[in-house]
Amino acid sequence: MTQDRTQQDCQEQSVSQMMCCASKCMKILMSLISLVWIALAIAEIVIGSVYLNSCVNQPYIPIYLIVNGVTVILISILSMVSAFRPNKFVLSLLTLLSLFWFAWLITGSVWTFPLYPDFSPCNRVVYLFTFSILIIQWIILGLSLPMIIIKLFTILVESSELSRCVSRTLERVRLVKGTESIERYALIAVCQQNDDVVSAGRPSRVIDVMST
Repeated sequence: MTQDRTQQDCQEQSVSQMMCCASKCMKILMSLISLVWIALAIAEIVIGSVYLNSCVNQPYIPIYLIVNGVTVILISILSMVSAFRPNKFVLSLLTLLSLFWFAWLITGSVWTFPLYPDFSPCNRVVYLFTFSILIIQWIILGLSLPMIIIKLFTILVESSELSRCVSRTLERVRLVKGTESIERYALIAVCQQNDDVVSAGRPSRVIDVMST
């Protein structure tokens, strides 16, 4: 029984370490992608402002560049903030901005793609830049789908680990203390603050913490 328990704890620890490594790598990758997006967004704002009145047959193309640039900068900054310091308000705002960005991407595509290849008298620079930005964004959106799926999977696994930690701790505390009057949120806080409890499944550490 003890051996089975030890093997189970080792397996849980290995899974937790793998997910932790994947989560850190995801944060670094997302930060690098955000920096690239910010650079492109600044270029969009500059070109859209310079050629604001240079696309007679579709005057909304420069406006698309400016609004898209501002939106992308906000999304990139909020993404980096939420990656290292998760916050419900930031996540909610990020979700709304992402939905707006997707809708704005579709709108810009409707304004831009029908003019190709005969986009004259629209300025060549602003049109081809917008056309290229739209293509890049659609490609990145398609490539980002696996990353989004991995991120969701990571969140589910971490939630499952936390739930198991709380369940084991409740059972051990009932056995040791002989009471069921345990604050569940306090246990969750302790589990989150002690990575060894979540990863290695040592609820006795939680009992020691709660006793002090």
